[in-house]
Amino acid sequence: MYCPSAHTSKATSASPKQSCTLGVELEFVAVVPDKSEFTAHDTVWEVLRKPFSLPCPYHCPQGHHELRLPVDGQPPSYWQHHDDDNEYNTWVPLYPNESVSSDVELQCRILDFFNPTPCPHNQVWPCNGQPLTWNWRDEITTMINALKQGFNRPGFRVFANGTCGLHLHVGRHDLGFNLDTTKNVMGMFTALERCFDAILPIDRIGAYEDDRFPLPFLISANTTAIQPWIPSKGFNYTSPMSVRQFESLANSVMIAYDKSDVSDFTNAVRYGASIPMWIHHIYSCRTMAELCEYSHPHQSSVNLQHLAPQNNSPGGWPGSLPKNTIEFRLHTGTLDVVEICAWIDLLCRLTVYCENTSTTTLTAWIETQWDNADITLVDIARLVNAADSTIRHYTSVLLTPDYATNFFNTATTSHLNLFPNKADRKQAQ
Repeated sequence: MYCPSAHTSKATSASPKQSCTLGVELEFVAVVPDKSEFTAHDTVWEVLRKPFSLPCPYHCPQGHHELRLPVDGQPPSYWQHHDDDNEYNTWVPLYPNESVSSDVELQCRILDFFNPTPCPHNQVWPCNGQPLTWNWRDEITTMINALKQGFNRPGFRVFANGTCGLHLHVGRHDLGFNLDTTKNVMGMFTALERCFDAILPIDRIGAYEDDRFPLPFLISANTTAIQPWIPSKGFNYTSPMSVRQFESLANSVMIAYDKSDVSDFTNAVRYGASIPMWIHHIYSCRTMAELCEYSHPHQSSVNLQHLAPQNNSPGGWPGSLPKNTIEFRLHTGTLDVVEICAWIDLLCRLTVYCENTSTTTLTAWIETQWDNADITLVDIARLVNAADSTIRHYTSVLLTPDYATNFFNTATTSHLNLFPNKADRKQAQ
């Protein structure tokens, strides 16, 4: 399962020469008894700093070895964690009176998608002295398992509720992505947004800054009457591609109106809300700064902030430090390793596919598929050569009725069953 250096050269030589790195951000809530030695936030740190039993890949008589996890206070070579110190504390709807909670963001170190990543502590396997290396699946799985194991005691819990997020940064080490690759990624999410919506709860499908909504009313299934849409507190933590495009459309309409340009105004109103028009705008961009305007704020579901020109350059964000990554923010928070690994595999493979496919080829495919009601996330997974386990996972997901709603509800409420004395719980606010 773990990748000692003895196996690295053979695996690398047989693999295609592709570059892809990743970093995942896990948002969750930690709860500890109020008389605990450490705060909830610090308990996460203490749990992950302890040696963890890893199975020996060389099948030595001992079978397992106690080794340190890749955790320290020196990013990006180590995992790190933060107390967000913001409204996330209202995420905890109910918990025992005698408990205290903390919102936590656990940030992964930079991992190589195609090749093993060396241990930052320079550890070796005690049985033979071979260097310890990690593949990304095993490292993320081990970190989450260690976290859950460390909190598996009375009064201690970790969980991701419905307004936590799972954020994934995809990059090419420090090289970033060129304009054509980024156009292809934006084109895929623009044309096939509905396929990704199929695995998301409603709070991840639509949002708007400052609590304004492009579609503020929904049809009630019971009464067929128009009902107000009341979002949860985490509703505006991510905004999908279509919302950003409606913002761009509104801006185009206002500019044409102010200029009294009847032709531009008519075209914007008549064609501006169509996917083909949005695809046209994306692929017509001549600079990265221009393309990034379609995904400007940090909360965008596909966030190009870290590719935009830095500081005061046109299209840049003052004071921001470049990570040279595309950040995908649309997935709801979870500590389910199967869900997390499938999502990472899908998006890394999709990004690599977009890098290796010409804009001409991909736009031709998009033109035939954007209105194809039969295409699903499984088709996308097959197209980008996702792992068999990823294809099986999303096949199962799409065959499960109300999967997204049930996943959201489980994430929001399942932790409550782990606490005794339900009558004594109080609201976190």
